[in-house]
Amino acid sequence: AISHATQVYWFPLNAFLLLQPSFEDSEHRLVTRPIGTALGCLLVALAEPFLPTVPMQFAFAFLMMFFMYCSTPGTWVQPIFSTSFALILASMSMQDNTLIWLRIAYVITAVLLVSVINLFFFPTTKEKQFALNLRRLFQLHASYWEIARRSLSQNVDLHEYNELLTEFHMIYAQCREYIQKELPGETGTVYHELLVTLWKTFSELEQTASLMQTGLAEQDEYPVLMDLTMQLQKEIFPPQPTTPSVALHRDFRDKDLTYVLTQYMRNSGHLRSLYSQVASNTLIFKIKELARK
Repeated sequence: AISHATQVYWFPLNAFLLLQPSFEDSEHRLVTRPIGTALGCLLVALAEPFLPTVPMQFAFAFLMMFFMYCSTPGTWVQPIFSTSFALILASMSMQDNTLIWLRIAYVITAVLLVSVINLFFFPTTKEKQFALNLRRLFQLHASYWEIARRSLSQNVDLHEYNELLTEFHMIYAQCREYIQKELPGETGTVYHELLVTLWKTFSELEQTASLMQTGLAEQDEYPVLMDLTMQLQKEIFPPQPTTPSVALHRDFRDKDLTYVLTQYMRNSGHLRSLYSQVASNTLIFKIKELARK
């Protein structure tokens, strides 16, 4: 409405599809999207003479939509069908040649815009995103300990736990995928063990928080628990491989609580040992730098 240009929504739509969380994925689409768009324009130009009626054009559009949703996003194949679908519907009100050139022009403009954004504003590579995700997993541990400590003195909404759990497992899956694809060999093995240990400690932390919230700890044990959770929170984030691990100096009356805390501390010590092994790695240096911010 502002520019009075036709089909101008194609520009922000393509730019949105080209922008991806990682620099590498976005760069990949900057190549595949124009290729698929050009092939889609060619397909419509060849098919249009054989679609003289509106019902035939709708049938072709629905067929393209079907193949579009069956194609893998990010490949050069999917834009062929999405372009064909958009062009054949728009051709009912405009000439095909004009639409084809508009489609190509908007895609090229979107590619240029996203290239500038990736280069100067959000150059987030997969490596950097992995470092950020690992840092966030440690940070979520500290946040969970904070909630567990608050549960000793007040009622805590279960949504707080659910949100942390959901975020943890989503980020964990992203980290695991990166390790499997980008960190083969011995380096990948160490990082995989680090990730699995993070999962174990978070699971034990969840059990500890559940036992604390259900009131299995005695009132006279609350001060000790609050002090212990505060120490464990400081130990886990920001991660410090040289700091000695917190020790459990007494058993609690509830044996399940004692057992889970003991398991957590054992795995937490192993986690810190793994952290020490990879502390010289570039990724860990990035995590430490981010932790200071």
